[in-house]
This record gives sequence, structure tokens and C-alpha cells, in this order.
Amino acid sequence: MTHMLLFATILCALILEGAVLARLILRERFSLLTFSLGLPLAAFVNVLLAFLLTVTRIPLTPLSLGGVHGALLGVLLFIEIWKFRSDQCSNGITEHNIYAEFSVYNFCSYRPAVLLLCSAILSAVFLSSAAHAVLLPTFQYDSATNWNMRSNISFTERRIVFEESRTLGVNKPTYPFLYHALQVTTSQGQPRWNDRFANAAHFFLNWSAIAALFLLAARLRGRTVSALMTTILAGTPLMAVHLGGGFADITLVLLSILALATLAAGIESREGRWILLSAFFASAGVWTKTEGFFFLLIPWLITTMIFQRQSGLRAPVHAIILAIVLALPWPVFAVAKGLGLTPHGSGDIALVWDPSAPQALVRALFLDGSFGLLWYTLPVALFLLIRKRKTLDRRLFPTLLPGILPLAQTLAIYLFTPNVQYLLNGQSFSRQMLTPLALLILAAAFLLTPPIQQEEADRLAY
Repeated sequence: MTHMLLFATILCALILEGAVLARLILRERFSLLTFSLGLPLAAFVNVLLAFLLTVTRIPLTPLSLGGVHGALLGVLLFIEIWKFRSDQCSNGITEHNIYAEFSVYNFCSYRPAVLLLCSAILSAVFLSSAAHAVLLPTFQYDSATNWNMRSNISFTERRIVFEESRTLGVNKPTYPFLYHALQVTTSQGQPRWNDRFANAAHFFLNWSAIAALFLLAARLRGRTVSALMTTILAGTPLMAVHLGGGFADITLVLLSILALATLAAGIESREGRWILLSAFFASAGVWTKTEGFFFLLIPWLITTMIFQRQSGLRAPVHAIILAIVLALPWPVFAVAKGLGLTPHGSGDIALVWDPSAPQALVRALFLDGSFGLLWYTLPVALFLLIRKRKTLDRRLFPTLLPGILPLAQTLAIYLFTPNVQYLLNGQSFSRQMLTPLALLILAAAFLLTPPIQQEEADRLAY
């Protein structure tokens, strides 16, 4: 009981830290949205602080991790209190977001049948993922040999492990370590490694990100569209399985979704705060998996640059600089330590062709990949986008790029490089496709549905 209470205390402290940061970035009151954004933001802050301790060779202990987080939280709270007093001195005039705050009290007042169905599906996925993450032992093979094992050894050694050791059981310890850093931090003070606590940390991270997506989409497109979109994403069979924990792929997918959703909010509202927040999530992907640099950050930079040229605003420039500054330390560090920037070394960039690859690709997408009906319906959505392009909000067209570019990259990697073996044996191709699939669904939903009307936004406000 004491160990569970300690874990919960650390987790709540991280959520508070991230919520205060979200409030300061968005310049709005505390809300369900700021608190749901708290853990995803805190996970990114945590890996940056763990990196700082790593490069300074300070052991990862309750004193060191608690000290840096406590100092940061103190600074954030000081800024928050100072800002609150400044607002009070200016007769309480504060800057609010143009989108009305989503109200839980009106949740079932609009199309209750749709919302009830979505709630039932999401509840089933939530309970299933909770059972796998919190109650059952780790069931993913790669988690036992790569992800949780590396976190376990890093917790025991009080440092992030970057060396492969068959003796210790660490395999491929060259990946970025946001996943591991969160597990190590939330395990501080425990007498020994607890796999269930480690999985629970990512269970809460995953569902915090899903809640944030739902609340933000409700501001942008209303409750019904938000519920449908969130259910389609979380209810995808392969996505539902990964929400049970064990891989960092789902973490990268959810960070990518948050980066695109907040970027879309910034593009629609022309408010720099949302683009600034998006920069945090785009950078966090680089610290999550190697693919984050190519599949998330680069497409995000291209999309943001296009918006900056179209809008002429300075905020996207600041966000681009921030994203590069926050993301760059990892690849620089990795190169300096001789770590690879691709999962399997230089062999990943060789050109290979296997005649059976196209057939395996079609089978993986439409038969064996556990994507449900999504790859059948997504072309229909893209056809509607082309057909209705003259009536759609052209400002949001660039939001298709964060999905199209990683889709093209993934197909090229698994068709024309030695990674074709992982397509043929079904080992990793399908989970790599989750990121472009989720981003395309999100962009299509925002493009094909109209923004929430101001009258309804006023009705939904607190």
C-alpha cells in the first residue's frame, strides 16, 4: 500500500507540473484540458531532466530526480502566482482562448445515442488496456527484452543504460529514452523494480493523451465529432492492443496526434500559443523513438513552415526554433556516443528489392494488420477531400502532410530496404503504420467537418 501511494504521489506531482506548464503556455485557466495535457508534457520535461543528469553523470536517485523536478515545479508555480497577481492588479483581465471550454455537464445533451455507443467502445478498450497494464504481467516480447528490461536495468544501475549487455539482458539500448525515463522516475523510492508500476505509468500517459485529444477536438469540432474520431482511433484493433502497454510505438503515435491537433488549433485560430505547445509534442517524439525524428519532427517542421509562409505570423518561427532546440540534443548526443540514428545501423539505408514485398504489403494492410476497416474507408475520406476541396478550409490542407509524409517514408523503408524482412515476417510493419494512419484520420476529420459554431461554443462554456 505504501509503495502504491508513493507511485501515485510521484505521478500526481508530474501531472501538476505538466498542467502548470500547459496553463502558462496556453495562458488560460486550469481546466480538464490542461490537466489531461499535464502528463504528456511532464513526460517530455522528465526526459530532458534525466538527460541533464545523464550528461552531468549524476545518478538517477530520488534525491536527484526529486530535486530537479521540485525546483522546476517551484519555478513554474512562482511564475503562475506572479502571473495571477498581475492579472488581479489589471482588474482580473486575462487572455482566454477563442475556443469555449468543454463542459462535462453537457456531455449527454447532444446526440446521446452516438455518445453512448462511443462511450461503450472506449470503456471496453480502457478496461482491456487497464487489465493488461496494471493487473497482468508484461505480455509483449519486445517489452520484456527491450523496453521494460532497459528501464529495469537503468533503475537498478541508477543511470540510463546505453550499452548492449547480454549478461544484463539489455537488447538494443540505443533508442531515445522518454519511455524509460518516465518508468524510472515513477519507480523512485521503490525497494525493487515493479513491472506493474512501470506499465501503469504509461497506461496513465496513454489515456491522458487520448483525453486531451478528445477535449481539444470537442473545442474545435464539437462533442459528437470528437467522440467519433477518438473512438475510431482508440478502437482500432491494433491500437487497442498497444494501449495495454509494452512498446514505445503507441507513445509516439499519441504524441504525434497531440502535435497535429494542437497545430491544427493554432492554424485555425492563428494563436501562437497552440503552435508553441505543438512544438513541445513534436520534439518529444524525437526523444521517444528513432522514427520520431523522421516521421514526426521533419513533417511537422515542413507543415509549420508552410503555415508561416501563408499566414506571415512570427509565432510559427518561434515554435520552429523551439522544436529544433528541444529536439537537437538527442541526435547530437547519440552521434557523440557512437549510437545509430536508425534502429538497425547503416544497413537500414541500403537498397533491397524483394518481389514478394508488394503482395505482403497488401496483405498486411487489408487482411493481417488488425486495422479493421480503416484502410478501406480512408481512401473514401481522401476522395471526399479531393471532391470538396473548393469548399474546405484551405488553411488546414497542410495538416495532411504529417500523415502523408510518414506514410510514404514507411512504405519506402519496408519495400526498398533490408527492413522488408519485417514486412514479410509481420514483425513490426503494422505498428509502424499506426502513426501515419492516425494522423491521416485526424487531419481528414478536421478537414471534412465544420468548426463548432460560436453559438454552441457559448452554450458549452462554463
